[in-house]
Amino acid sequence: MLLLFKQKTAYDIGGRLLCSEMWISIHHHLVTQGFKVTVGILREGEVDFVAIRGEQRLYVQAVYLLGSEDTIAREFGHLQARRDNYPKYVVSMEPVNGGLPEYPGILHVHLHEFLLTDF
Repeated sequence: MLLLFKQKTAYDIGGRLLCSEMWISIHHHLVTQGFKVTVGILREGEVDFVAIRGEQRLYVQAVYLLGSEDTIAREFGHLQARRDNYPKYVVSMEPVNGGLPEYPGILHVHLHEFLLTDF
C-alpha cells in the first residue's frame, strides 16, 4: 500500500508536483498515531490530508516552500475554506514562527516539528 501511495504522490496531484518523501512522512506519522487519513475535496480546492481518529479530526496541507504570495494564498486558503474548528496545519521545510496573522487559527509548522507532535 505504501508503494501505491508513493507512486501516486510522486506524480502530479491536483495540478502540482509534490515532494513525495514529505507526503509519505506526514501520512506515516498520522497513520501510526491511529488516524484514518484521506484527501479532502472542496469546490475551492483540495486539503492534502484529513486525519480522523474517533471524534478527533485535523487538516494538513503539505508544501515544500511557501515561496510566493500565490502559494501562501493557495495552501492557507484551502484550509481557511474549511468552516469548522478542527486544528489546521500547513507543514513545510521552511524555518517557522507560528501562523500568519491573515490566516488566524492555521498553524505553520516545520516538517520536523510536525513529526515530533503527539496528537
